[in-house]
Amino acid sequence: MTEAEKTRLFTLLKRDQWTQDAYLSRMMRKHWRRGRNKTINQIVVRSDQYRTFTLAEGGNIWIAVPGLERRQLVTIPLNTTVAPTGTLRMILRNGRVEVHYAIDAETMPSSKRPCGSRKIGVDKGYTEVLTDSDGKHHGPELGQLLSSESDHRKAK
Repeated sequence: MTEAEKTRLFTLLKRDQWTQDAYLSRMMRKHWRRGRNKTINQIVVRSDQYRTFTLAEGGNIWIAVPGLERRQLVTIPLNTTVAPTGTLRMILRNGRVEVHYAIDAETMPSSKRPCGSRKIGVDKGYTEVLTDSDGKHHGPELGQLLSSESDHRKAK
């Protein structure tokens, strides 16, 4: 490769125009780091790719998910009588499978508790962590702690 060709390629790189050159594009694909998934202990299963069933009336739920071999399902017993719905996130921890799924908040009994109609507000501040609508200060020692730490670091 001649010096003129090296200069041209370097100029394309500096101007972020390397996509216009076939050689530079090929080299960037080869050497540029791409994103890597660091989540090695979990999989996501779509709602149409698993089925739930029970072995006995009123018994615990079992879930069947696709296995590694074609048309082979892996069955997993769950310790609940409520079938999961929607997309599942299956996490392997300490030799056990955790099945996480989203639920609708309106179906939970805790969401049906009576609540007031009053509007409330919370203010985050420097001298205290929070101040609520009633004027109660939560964490009033935060300002002194932040100021002393800031002064210490400034002197340092």
